[in-house]
Amino acid sequence: MDDIHLGSIISRKLNEKKVSNSQLAKALGVTYSAVTYILRKNTMDVYMLHRVSNALKYNFFRHFPVNEDEGEKTMEGVSKVFDVRDKTIDELKTKLAECEKITEPLKRDLAMQKQENVYLKKINELLEKK
Repeated sequence: MDDIHLGSIISRKLNEKKVSNSQLAKALGVTYSAVTYILRKNTMDVYMLHRVSNALKYNFFRHFPVNEDEGEKTMEGVSKVFDVRDKTIDELKTKLAECEKITEPLKRDLAMQKQENVYLKKINELLEKK
């Protein structure tokens, strides 16, 4: 994949079809310098490659074949990763529920102690006034 220089491939196709850079620029609706820039690059965005393909009536995407067998293997690996991730998420949800069961009574105790602290402060204020 690294040895594909898209600009060179487009240049060869321009020569084969006897289309000048100026003509391609006009067909794409860009400047001559933009075409020069495109031809120097080894990559470009899909939209521009699609426009160049249509202008030259040639499918440049054929230079980027997809090995479907490898894709399936890759997707199997991704599926396994998602399975492990989902299992981990489920385990964490279970642990979170257990922690919440433990913390609920502690939260209630803390709220009661805060209220008791407020009462004790009031009692101290009343005692200090005497």
